[in-house]
Amino acid sequence: MTSGTRMSMKTNGILTPIAMLWFGLAWANPMAHAQTKPPLPHARLNVLASRNSVGALNLEDAQAAGTIWVQAVGRRRGFQLDSRFEISDSLETTRKRIEESSVDLVILDIVEYVKLAPLGLLQPFVAMARGKTGKVQNYHLIVNRDSGVASIADLRGKSVLSYSRVAVDLGGMWVETLLNDRHLGRAERFFGSITRVTKPSSACLPVFFGKLDACLVDSAGWDVLTELNPQLASKLRIIATSPAYLEGVTCVQVNHKDFREELMQSLLGLDQDPEGRQILAIFKGDRVVAITDQDAASARELWTKYLSFAAPPASAGRPAGGQDLRRP
Repeated sequence: MTSGTRMSMKTNGILTPIAMLWFGLAWANPMAHAQTKPPLPHARLNVLASRNSVGALNLEDAQAAGTIWVQAVGRRRGFQLDSRFEISDSLETTRKRIEESSVDLVILDIVEYVKLAPLGLLQPFVAMARGKTGKVQNYHLIVNRDSGVASIADLRGKSVLSYSRVAVDLGGMWVETLLNDRHLGRAERFFGSITRVTKPSSACLPVFFGKLDACLVDSAGWDVLTELNPQLASKLRIIATSPAYLEGVTCVQVNHKDFREELMQSLLGLDQDPEGRQILAIFKGDRVVAITDQDAASARELWTKYLSFAAPPASAGRPAGGQDLRRP
């Protein structure tokens, strides 16, 4: 589906959960669209989200949730917004829209931001935060305590399950740099298999039960799992932890000047009311936090280091399924 295509919120005659949210909000606030006197000031807000930034979220749901969110921004801050929410189908499309100033907010995964930042047209604005670690995430390489594995070098020929909430595989890149630093070769030849899974539990539980050898999960996923089931922490052991990485970023196009402070406050307050919390839940976040370019420094360093010995992975930035990611 190309950028800017309007998507229906109704499938086979049944309203999707996003559509139900939309209509529920309308019924809860019947005056939301009523004319206000004096008229509300007009402002524009064109939002472009990269396909990678919405991860495994269904495109229809992402489009509908984004539209609801943009309209909510205007209602909260007293603006009549001339707005659009679109999903870009490629990095080149995103680059073109930024260069021609036809977009005001741009939502990117962190590698896309690193690639586009040299244009000098993006100002990092906010990021989605999850769990205790907030705006950044560590990645943990985890084994069963009974396995006898003490370091990554002991995993030669072993099977690894990998989980990441976002499409860009920061955890996988970090593991590649660990192997490279220890002169152990590339991951696809060192491990017996590397399989991407879509839930942190799907990564950890097979290792817990001794069916597979190791897993890679982000800190937010690990924290939730171990809080729900403390036995996981007692039976599993972290043998390596990555630096903290920013996974995604929402940027302002530098030529956008309208109501920046009001926009920032609206975004930072998404978790303060039920409507905002529902939107956060759709995008799998807990809250929104302010960021600067400096927050991207560790991810930029990782990407640069990774490219020094490896070509960009064929699957980088694509939503993950349950596939084996080894490449010949």
